Amino acid sequence: MPRLIAASLLLIVTSTTLAMGQATNGSRAQISQVEMEWRQATCRASENWLRRACQEVLGTFDVIQPAQAEPETVAPVDRPEVDELHLVGIYEPRTVRQTGQPVRQGSVVVEVDRPGQDVALVLTSHEPVQWDIVASPDTRIARVILSGDGVVRSPAQVNSSPVEVERTTLPLAYEIRGNRFQPFHEAAFTFVGVDRADSFHGAYTAPPGGFLITRAPGLATQAEIEEALLERAVDRADLNASFRSVLSGDGSPAGAKWRFDGEGFIGRDDAGTALRYAAPLILPDISWPMGAAHDPDGGLLWGITLGGEGYLYRFDVASDEWTAWSMENHDAGGLIFDREGGMLIATPGPRRRSAFLVMDQRGQVLRRVGIPLEDFPGLLDTFDPGNGPSPRFTPLAVMGTEILVSAGLGMGGSRASARSPIYLVDLADRSVRLVK
Repeated sequence: MPRLIAASLLLIVTSTTLAMGQATNGSRAQISQVEMEWRQATCRASENWLRRACQEVLGTFDVIQPAQAEPETVAPVDRPEVDELHLVGIYEPRTVRQTGQPVRQGSVVVEVDRPGQDVALVLTSHEPVQWDIVASPDTRIARVILSGDGVVRSPAQVNSSPVEVERTTLPLAYEIRGNRFQPFHEAAFTFVGVDRADSFHGAYTAPPGGFLITRAPGLATQAEIEEALLERAVDRADLNASFRSVLSGDGSPAGAKWRFDGEGFIGRDDAGTALRYAAPLILPDISWPMGAAHDPDGGLLWGITLGGEGYLYRFDVASDEWTAWSMENHDAGGLIFDREGGMLIATPGPRRRSAFLVMDQRGQVLRRVGIPLEDFPGLLDTFDPGNGPSPRFTPLAVMGTEILVSAGLGMGGSRASARSPIYLVDLADRSVRLVK
């Protein structure tokens, strides 16, 4: 059973059990915002027959709003000016285990060595945590802001002495990459009243030694990141005519007239007549179809799937013949036919081990082109790398060694959304450019 199916079934069972338990008490089940986001991501990544049931179960939940809880400490009325803002984010404190001793949750040490500076600290965690702040001589801790689902139960101290803290609700982030960080960053520096944070330290589980703050390099804002990306991006006007036509809407992406679904191919001929080519039962079941490719000259259709080991299906219109080949566990995000080269190109799917595959018309891999997601400008900021699937790449057009792709989080269908970033990939030198 594919891992996403198993995860979705487990999510439905556990969610239903939790919801029924709450219902017996006459109330709706409640989960945190982080937990709800994880469950929703799992639902979206499921097959169609599971997705609806999964979403219906999640509809019975209420999201806990930490801001509604009565805080232990009221935020100070007068907020002092600060020279620097430093952010620390974790999901959970470490668990301390010693032979023969009870298991306990460890405190999180935050050492701050910024002599001569009035420092504001924003400390956030999904789980309750004891924050132990250690300030070096002449480092002044002007403000301590706590956030997270367990904020009410999270005390803090500076140099072993209790400290007045402010408690608020900010987005949670424990790593600087991914789509969670900038919303957290912006909310934090806005709350403190500065134009950016000076540093960030984070981890899913707090490290044994805690965190050490000695520098203030300054963090880029979302606007600055986007501006830098656009400066390095290639303008659409500089692309070849074929690529420009597809992006402008004057031309259609390759294979756009055909769709590959759970039953086979559906599309229209040149006269506009609707056609359906159903796959015979002798072929492997079509599970998670990820795209179709079309050779109008040879009268051939191909479809590719993600489910199980994955399969490449081919239908010869003239001979009415179906064939299928194993993708040998390659996770494809889409498929396109290169009319000039007479080859198929499978684009990377929503899992990190996938790559661009150049194949012959029978699915024999001629070349594998692996390109790290980090090489796609700005891509890591569009999803949560630590949770859920990575983006799939949908092919739009190909010419020579260059392929135009869109990157999105959708698992089904054949086209990404209008907000999906567009990349120009050269399969010869493995270069990647963002298209603006």
